[in-house]
Amino acid sequence: MNEPMMDRVPPHNREAEQSVIGAIFLDPQSLITASEILLADDFYHNAHKQIFETMLRLSDQGKAIDVVTVTEELSAKKEIEDVGGLSYLLELANAVPTAAN
Repeated sequence: MNEPMMDRVPPHNREAEQSVIGAIFLDPQSLITASEILLADDFYHNAHKQIFETMLRLSDQGKAIDVVTVTEELSAKKEIEDVGGLSYLLELANAVPTAAN
């Protein structure tokens, strides 16, 4: 039996999305590579989509991409609570392990 497409959930991976956002916080230059591959609409979780859009907007404005600037931008647009607040942004920024010694 074929399921109607509307009843099916598109493939998604929350941890992968978190890793992308976290990697950009860790190395803002990686946004260039990510934006060549991904669109904001590629994120299944709306919070991640909003954060990625904010990062792109900051980059387009020539601003730094870090937890502080992303928080300020989301707060100015009254979207900070929609994405889980500062605590979630910090969680994303700290979720990616580094190879630096």
